[in-house]
Amino acid sequence: MDYAKALDYIHSLSKFGSKPGLDRVSRLVSLAGNPQKDLKFIHIAGTSGKGSTASYCAAILKEAGLRVGLYTSPYIIDFRERFQVNGEVIDKDEFCSLVERLIPLVEEINRDGQVITEFEFNTALGFLYFKQQKCDVVVLEVGMGGRFDATNIIENPLVSVITSIGLDHTDYLGDTIDKIAFEKCGIIKNGCPTVCYPMQKAQAKQVISEICRERNSSLTIPSLDSLTDVKLSVGSSQFSYESESYTVNMAGEHQIYNAITAITAVKQLSTCGFDLDCESIKRGISAVLCPARLEVISEKPLVIIDGAHNADKVKALYSFVEQFSGKIVSVCGMLRDKDYSSAAELIAPICKSIVTVTPENPRALSAEELRDTLSRYCPDSAAAPSVSEGAKLAFSKLCEGDVLLCWGSLYIAGEVRQTILSII
Repeated sequence: MDYAKALDYIHSLSKFGSKPGLDRVSRLVSLAGNPQKDLKFIHIAGTSGKGSTASYCAAILKEAGLRVGLYTSPYIIDFRERFQVNGEVIDKDEFCSLVERLIPLVEEINRDGQVITEFEFNTALGFLYFKQQKCDVVVLEVGMGGRFDATNIIENPLVSVITSIGLDHTDYLGDTIDKIAFEKCGIIKNGCPTVCYPMQKAQAKQVISEICRERNSSLTIPSLDSLTDVKLSVGSSQFSYESESYTVNMAGEHQIYNAITAITAVKQLSTCGFDLDCESIKRGISAVLCPARLEVISEKPLVIIDGAHNADKVKALYSFVEQFSGKIVSVCGMLRDKDYSSAAELIAPICKSIVTVTPENPRALSAEELRDTLSRYCPDSAAAPSVSEGAKLAFSKLCEGDVLLCWGSLYIAGEVRQTILSII
């Protein structure tokens, strides 16, 4: 099996199971030898900031000399970004070998009337890969929710991390912060420590606290009193936390909160025999550059890509880009099941021009329909026939001092990034 066929097979799998639960993935990993039982995990759930927090944790542990697996989603350019060891994506041949190993197990389960989903398959593949790679620690990002997420078959993580919780995937997780927080807190295990994002909404924090008490899980929340000397800029920011100075090379104030969440999480590992010195933590924090998270891919002209697709992420994007109000040319694509109307109301009024595109996804909102929504707030809005054509059109609209902002679905980020880099 070559790489293209392996990808085709994975993408042919169902996106969602017939009913929520861990029975299918439990059986799959059991047939595969339960590789997850030989691994140690930092388990991360939340609505926003999961990927960044996971990347910070993985980079810190790598700098400390550990062999670190990172399981995350979605990918931006290469599907193999989901499976990394010490910052390197899985080799294509090894990826194909693991796909071939899992296919007969999936077929056996299918014959019994159960349908393995794409994410369940990827999760099992990740466990096998990280075991083969003899990882000391795996940083494991939840796909959606937590309680019934495929990653939640692990037992007793070193630490569970709950990042910022907001309204997203409401059709599956519930329509209130309380309900969503309950689902996210499904990853909290009895007797295992938990770390919570410091700017958590009050309703979510209450649910997290209650579940931690019920499960005898010690809850640690980074102290904002220990956060000082914050200096924000487009390319990087500086801050002091617990009297130590750090540089984070990702834009936005929220990244500082994600960073101190990761710092707090990895410090929990000291009770498990892991020796993490301060310099390793500093190097790890400054090493992280996550694609499509307020990513600056060019400074002249200033080009920013951000996968802001839910309310909290759009607010974080707005708080950063409002400084460029009136100078922003946007490329935007959204999925139909996201709250694109609220996003439009916040971001569109500060844009001088917007080009809409249709993401490559069955849940995509058409460029034309998104244009009609955005044009209420930004009259100079146009729909493009493709993502690459949209990026080119937006680039052509730039004047001296303007900012090109790609935002919305992560499904457009990779193609916009490649198109703009080919022009600059």
